[in-house]
Amino acid sequence: MYQEFFSQWNEKAKNGFTPLIELNQFFTRTTERVMRQNIEITNDFFNNNVEQLSALKDVKSAEDFITLQSKAVNNVNTKIQNTTQQALDLFSTTAKEYQVWLEKYGFEPLNKAQTLQPVETKTTSKSNSKKTAA
Repeated sequence: MYQEFFSQWNEKAKNGFTPLIELNQFFTRTTERVMRQNIEITNDFFNNNVEQLSALKDVKSAEDFITLQSKAVNNVNTKIQNTTQQALDLFSTTAKEYQVWLEKYGFEPLNKAQTLQPVETKTTSKSNSKKTAA
Protein backbone atom coordinates (compact mmCIF):
# COMPACT_ATOMS: atom_id res chain seq x y z
CA MET A 1 0.00 0.00 0.00
CA TYR A 2 2.73 2.46 0.95
CA GLN A 3 4.82 1.42 -2.01
CA GLU A 4 1.98 2.21 -4.41
CA PHE A 5 1.37 5.56 -2.71
CA PHE A 6 5.05 6.56 -2.93
CA SER A 7 5.26 5.33 -6.51
CA GLN A 8 2.30 7.53 -7.50
CA TRP A 9 3.64 10.46 -5.49
CA ASN A 10 7.06 10.09 -7.14
CA GLU A 11 5.50 10.09 -10.63
CA LYS A 12 3.37 13.17 -9.90
CA ALA A 13 6.34 15.02 -8.41
CA LYS A 14 8.45 14.21 -11.47
CA ASN A 15 5.70 15.45 -13.78
CA GLY A 16 5.25 18.54 -11.64
CA PHE A 17 8.88 19.55 -12.03
CA THR A 18 9.00 19.07 -15.81
CA PRO A 19 7.48 22.51 -16.58
CA LEU A 20 9.89 24.20 -14.18
CA ILE A 21 12.86 22.43 -15.73
CA GLU A 22 11.73 23.50 -19.21
CA LEU A 23 11.21 27.09 -18.00
CA ASN A 24 14.69 27.09 -16.52
CA GLN A 25 16.14 25.83 -19.81
CA PHE A 26 14.19 28.53 -21.66
CA PHE A 27 15.59 31.29 -19.42
CA THR A 28 19.09 29.83 -19.72
CA ARG A 29 18.89 29.92 -23.55
CA THR A 30 17.58 33.49 -23.44
CA THR A 31 20.36 34.60 -21.09
CA GLU A 32 22.97 32.96 -23.33
CA ARG A 33 21.57 34.80 -26.37
CA VAL A 34 21.61 38.16 -24.57
CA MET A 35 25.15 37.60 -23.29
CA ARG A 36 26.36 36.54 -26.74
CA GLN A 37 24.83 39.68 -28.23
CA ASN A 38 26.40 41.88 -25.53
CA ILE A 39 29.83 40.35 -26.13
CA GLU A 40 29.49 40.95 -29.89
CA ILE A 41 28.43 44.56 -29.30
CA THR A 42 31.31 45.19 -26.91
CA ASN A 43 33.74 43.66 -29.39
CA ASP A 44 32.37 45.82 -32.25
CA PHE A 45 32.68 49.02 -30.24
CA PHE A 46 36.16 48.12 -29.06
CA ASN A 47 37.27 47.45 -32.65
CA ASN A 48 35.67 50.71 -33.76
CA ASN A 49 37.65 52.63 -31.12
CA VAL A 50 40.89 50.90 -32.11
CA GLU A 51 40.29 51.78 -35.78
CA GLN A 52 39.55 55.38 -34.87
CA LEU A 53 42.68 55.70 -32.73
CA SER A 54 44.76 54.16 -35.52
CA ALA A 55 43.32 56.64 -38.01
CA LEU A 56 44.18 59.59 -35.76
CA LYS A 57 47.88 59.27 -36.65
CA ASP A 58 47.02 60.31 -40.23
CA VAL A 59 45.17 63.48 -39.22
CA LYS A 60 46.93 66.55 -40.60
CA SER A 61 44.31 69.26 -40.09
CA ALA A 62 41.19 70.13 -38.14
CA GLU A 63 39.11 69.32 -41.24
CA ASP A 64 40.61 65.81 -41.38
CA PHE A 65 39.82 65.35 -37.68
CA ILE A 66 36.20 66.47 -38.13
CA THR A 67 35.79 64.17 -41.14
CA LEU A 68 37.22 61.26 -39.16
CA GLN A 69 34.95 61.98 -36.21
CA SER A 70 31.93 62.32 -38.49
CA LYS A 71 32.61 58.92 -40.07
CA ALA A 72 33.08 57.38 -36.63
CA VAL A 73 29.79 58.83 -35.35
CA ASN A 74 27.94 57.60 -38.44
CA ASN A 75 29.47 54.15 -37.98
CA VAL A 76 28.45 54.05 -34.30
CA ASN A 77 24.91 55.23 -35.13
CA THR A 78 24.53 52.47 -37.71
CA LYS A 79 25.77 49.87 -35.22
CA ILE A 80 23.41 51.16 -32.54
CA GLN A 81 20.45 50.93 -34.92
CA ASN A 82 21.43 47.38 -35.92
CA THR A 83 21.96 46.39 -32.30
CA THR A 84 18.59 47.83 -31.29
CA GLN A 85 16.87 45.89 -34.07
CA GLN A 86 18.66 42.69 -33.03
CA ALA A 87 17.60 43.23 -29.41
CA LEU A 88 13.98 43.77 -30.45
CA ASP A 89 14.11 40.64 -32.59
CA LEU A 90 15.58 38.68 -29.68
CA PHE A 91 12.91 39.89 -27.27
CA SER A 92 10.18 39.18 -29.79
CA THR A 93 11.48 35.63 -30.29
CA THR A 94 11.73 35.17 -26.53
CA ALA A 95 8.15 36.36 -26.02
CA LYS A 96 6.91 33.92 -28.68
CA GLU A 97 8.80 31.01 -27.11
CA TYR A 98 7.45 31.94 -23.68
CA GLN A 99 3.93 32.09 -25.14
CA VAL A 100 4.35 28.55 -26.48
CA TRP A 101 5.50 27.36 -23.04
CA LEU A 102 2.52 29.04 -21.35
CA GLU A 103 0.06 27.45 -23.76
CA LYS A 104 1.74 24.04 -23.47
CA TYR A 105 1.13 23.93 -19.73
CA GLY A 106 -2.29 25.58 -19.74
CA PHE A 107 -1.35 28.96 -18.32
CA GLU A 108 -3.17 32.13 -19.28
CA PRO A 109 -1.67 33.45 -22.54
CA LEU A 110 -0.14 36.90 -22.67
CA ASN A 111 -2.29 39.64 -24.13
CA LYS A 112 -1.00 42.17 -26.65
CA ALA A 113 -0.34 44.77 -23.96
CA GLN A 114 2.07 42.36 -22.24
CA THR A 115 4.12 41.53 -25.34
CA LEU A 116 6.57 43.57 -27.38
CA GLN A 117 5.19 44.91 -30.59
CA PRO A 118 7.46 45.12 -33.65
CA VAL A 119 9.09 48.49 -34.19
CA GLU A 120 10.32 49.69 -37.52
CA THR A 121 13.60 51.58 -37.33
CA LYS A 122 14.38 54.25 -39.88
CA THR A 123 17.88 55.16 -40.99
CA THR A 124 18.76 58.77 -41.62
CA SER A 125 20.17 59.54 -45.02
CA LYS A 126 23.60 61.10 -45.32
CA SER A 127 22.19 64.12 -47.14
CA ASN A 128 19.88 64.91 -44.20
CA SER A 129 22.70 64.56 -41.69
CA LYS A 130 24.94 66.90 -43.72
CA LYS A 131 22.17 69.51 -43.95
CA THR A 132 21.61 69.49 -40.21
CA ALA A 133 25.33 69.55 -39.47
CA ALA A 134 25.94 72.61 -41.64
